[in-house]
Amino acid sequence: VEVAARSSVSTTLPVPKAPFLGDRIVEDIPLDQVYPYINLVALFRGQWGFKKGDMSEVEYERFIEEKARPVFDRLCRQCKEEKILRPQVVYGYYPVASEGDDLVVFDAKDHLLGIEREIERFRFPRQLGRERLCISDFFRPRDSGEKDVLGLHCVTVGAEVSHRAKQLFERNEYTDYLYLHGFGVECAEALAEMWHKRMRAELGIGNDDSPEIRKLFTQNYRGSRYS
Repeated sequence: VEVAARSSVSTTLPVPKAPFLGDRIVEDIPLDQVYPYINLVALFRGQWGFKKGDMSEVEYERFIEEKARPVFDRLCRQCKEEKILRPQVVYGYYPVASEGDDLVVFDAKDHLLGIEREIERFRFPRQLGRERLCISDFFRPRDSGEKDVLGLHCVTVGAEVSHRAKQLFERNEYTDYLYLHGFGVECAEALAEMWHKRMRAELGIGNDDSPEIRKLFTQNYRGSRYS
């Protein structure tokens, strides 16, 4: 049986136009911009362990308001006032092309000069069944003669939150340790979600975003963020 080299993902959609090529560092991002992107379900249930169990929806909402919300509000204030969280991002856009299961990344400066110089190559797994999808399929093939664009970003909320959490753990203050550690983890994830939204806007595809932030957590937008 002959197996196709790639899936049937379209290769004819217009390539988004990147606002710049290369990378940039962004510091001093206000926490008030990050907080709305926190996934409270992941924080309360996953990180902090406030499970619903046998409670009804009404009982669980009351439980969350009484037990989890005050902790959340306190940490939002404390992390802002004491600069425990310091959001920063490095991000950028690069010319790329797919080659089988590989995504080939080219030097941004050379590309502007009309020179093709490969600087990185990512090999992604391909589904064995279903649609046989592979991440590389979502980019223009190398033999198409047109370069596609890849957006990359890496986020951090700084080292101070890990330092504070370690101090709590060493003092046997395990509950406060759990709260602060989980809050830091979900704030980093919130920053990634927020910055991905910004990058979609910069690429001109942000108009397809859901107006509700909570729906962004289930990919109600055009594009994908792999990590």
